[in-house]
Order: sequence, then structure tokens, then C-alpha cells
Amino acid sequence: MMIQLLPISFTADRGNWSDSYPYRQIFCFALNPIYINLLEITEKLPIKLEAEIREFGESQEKLNELDYPTVYAFKVEKLQQIY
Repeated sequence: MMIQLLPISFTADRGNWSDSYPYRQIFCFALNPIYINLLEITEKLPIKLEAEIREFGESQEKLNELDYPTVYAFKVEKLQQIY
């Protein structure tokens, strides 16, 4: 899978529920990191990091609704680690 972003920029500026609103002007030409599948970025994830991502995903799937700020913070942190 490949994602091409032109121009590359974040669609989030606060990391809270207001960033999840898809009609904000900042969404026009960018990708919100919450939509990135962390397990698909690279085939060379360290085993510990992959386990953390899977465990977090499983815990979130048990919830009745999305905890946007928590998922956003987790994904940004893991994207930085992967980078």
C-alpha cells in the first residue's frame, strides 16, 4: 500500500475532538494521522512496537465509541517512533 500526499501536512492542530470534524478547511489537501494503519507502514517494525500497536488496537475495538484524543495521541507517538 502506498499513500502520496501533496502537499504533505497534518490535518490536526489540537489532538482533540475538534480535529475529527471532516469539513474543516485544514482537511482539504492533507491526511489526518488517525487514518494511517501503523502496521502497514513498514514490514520491519520492531516486535515490541508491533505488539504495542496490536494491543492498543484490540483495547480500542472493545470500546463502544472512538476515544479520538487517545487514539490520536497514540498514533502520533508511534509514528514518531517508527520514523
